Amino acid sequence: MNNHDSDARALIHRYLQELAQGERPYSPHTMDVYRNVLVRWLRWYELLRGKRWLDELDRADVIAYAGFMRNPPADWIRPRRAKSQAEVPAFACALNDAEVVRNSRVIRGFLDYAVHQGWCERNVYRQYPPQAWAYPTSAPQTQYLDPVMWTAVWQTLDEWERAAAVDEEPMQRRQVARARWLCAVLYLPALRPEEVAVSRAGQLRMTRHGCWLHMPAGIGRGSRQALIPVPEAFAEAMARYRASMGIHPDIPRPGDMQPLVADLAGRRAITRRQCHTILKGVVHAGAARQERRAEHSRAEVLRRASGRWLRHTRAIHLLDAGADTPLVLQIMRLYSATNLAPYFRIDAVRTPSSIPEPKWRLPAEGCAMPYRGPDAVDDRDSEVTSVPTWRHDL
Repeated sequence: MNNHDSDARALIHRYLQELAQGERPYSPHTMDVYRNVLVRWLRWYELLRGKRWLDELDRADVIAYAGFMRNPPADWIRPRRAKSQAEVPAFACALNDAEVVRNSRVIRGFLDYAVHQGWCERNVYRQYPPQAWAYPTSAPQTQYLDPVMWTAVWQTLDEWERAAAVDEEPMQRRQVARARWLCAVLYLPALRPEEVAVSRAGQLRMTRHGCWLHMPAGIGRGSRQALIPVPEAFAEAMARYRASMGIHPDIPRPGDMQPLVADLAGRRAITRRQCHTILKGVVHAGAARQERRAEHSRAEVLRRASGRWLRHTRAIHLLDAGADTPLVLQIMRLYSATNLAPYFRIDAVRTPSSIPEPKWRLPAEGCAMPYRGPDAVDDRDSEVTSVPTWRHDL
């Protein structure tokens, strides 16, 4: 076996090529993540462990790399903005336990491929006791917003809209309209932030069977073509957003290449980073509202929320409302019901009387809260607050 270090890099390249061309191809974003994980691990294996052969990998290496990911030295940490395609990827920061598990699973998959290709006789990541590093299967899904937090987010957006209505600055009204629309896009069709950045308005399909969001092949995880069922309120929210941005017609025609969520000029799609920045402004304002209500634990959760959380929130709200599993799988674009297992394990105890019915009512005068139920908060602190000022280049 000629498994020299340069050959190991070639093996990584072939492994990623086969993943990209498989029956269930991975998205370009996922392939970049896998490449970074494997090249970084190989660099550590060669430089810090002093080994050049995959056959030399042992249990001590597995333990050592898990600890290394949790506490990398300073010269292995580099901010994301400082990275380039030419250099070996470094860590953006120390990894938490869940990220260590995900990295370990990527390495385990690569070593399975190496064993199959005859480069090594065993996969030590398979033989290592999984309970020592695997993500616990009984862990609850905590990256979601409960009905109280979700309602607080929309009360915040309502306040911004009322404040923007009396503001003579049209840019402020556009900012609020875009923030509302972005929350709808991340929640109703459960899009990932990277998918929002490449989606177009013409992907909306209006048929006699309802509204659908068409996801072409090559977008999102799995890179498969998909049709996502969305409520009619999604089309209403889109029309409302496009009208506020001065985009016509309100309902796009098939093939319309206008970005699904555009910058304030309406010409270019927002990037993944801009999506994160806009949403953070919303959830931080919602957290401040919870702080005023002495809901400190919920405020802390809201501050950590990101675009992915709205996707998880959508799945959990659907399951709480008793939606059929095939429908949830279709909306989430998951392949197996087993992928929904984490969404069933929530910290809160759920009873039928405490599960609010998912709604997305959009009356003519303002947008009502998507949830009204026993857990919904009241409007005792619904005073109009000032609209945050975002950068105009977002």
